[in-house]
Amino acid sequence: MSLTKILFAKPAKLINTTQSISNETFDEFFFHWWVEFSKIWNRENEIQLIKQHLTNDNILNLIDVGCADMYLFSRGYLPELKNLYGVEPNIHLFEEAKNNNPFAKLYNAYGDNLPFQNDYADLILCLWVLHLVDDIPSIIRELKRVGKPHSTLLITVPEIDSQLYAVFYDLSRALFPSISILNPNQIIEDVQQKIFEQFSLDEVEKHLFYGKLSLPSDQDAKIAPIAVFVHWFLKEHFTLSQIFKTLKDNSELLNNLPTELSDKGIFINVKLSNK
Repeated sequence: MSLTKILFAKPAKLINTTQSISNETFDEFFFHWWVEFSKIWNRENEIQLIKQHLTNDNILNLIDVGCADMYLFSRGYLPELKNLYGVEPNIHLFEEAKNNNPFAKLYNAYGDNLPFQNDYADLILCLWVLHLVDDIPSIIRELKRVGKPHSTLLITVPEIDSQLYAVFYDLSRALFPSISILNPNQIIEDVQQKIFEQFSLDEVEKHLFYGKLSLPSDQDAKIAPIAVFVHWFLKEHFTLSQIFKTLKDNSELLNNLPTELSDKGIFINVKLSNK
């Protein structure tokens, strides 16, 4: 029997497309979601891999592309650096990053048009970003452009067979059985292929790492993080507001979810040697 049949045996109530979660824009909702989500997402394994690249005294400029609120630095998971730059397109996360990280130089900008001159950065972080964008090659071209010759680019994206993505995929199918949804492994494999196509084999090292998501016990608090993951599968069909409302109407399905979900990612270490 499939995981879908085990976890989600009852059919979902039909979506009501006339209702929305609130008057918040997507960016506002994502901001509030991220601030809470970052507290329940264990990234220790990934953070240790990043730290290995922060011990070099030759790092003059570090750029974090898609930095969100930069909590990895403001909460002390990663050390503060003298020349730390962050780029975040979400205006609300950008403002939060400014409030939390007065030592950093921050820009409200997109990854396909970075506000830096050529050959500027010694180390570039692009963490959990590329699986969310439509044009991966254009982002990577910009990352290459701003990196110095022989600089390091660190990328993290999901890995196939992640329990977290598998469970939310099954939930998405249970909520919207008439919609054809790509399997997460197909999406993730496509993302990774597009990334690796941008580099030569001798530039890239990759490492597997693990994380964990601990869902809140409160039902209302649980819906927001789940809604964003379900939206990742269904963004071509429904707005985040519609998905949020559907989850509220089918809250009994959420009782079957595990309280902890293991996550799996790929840590991609790129030496930009062929500039």
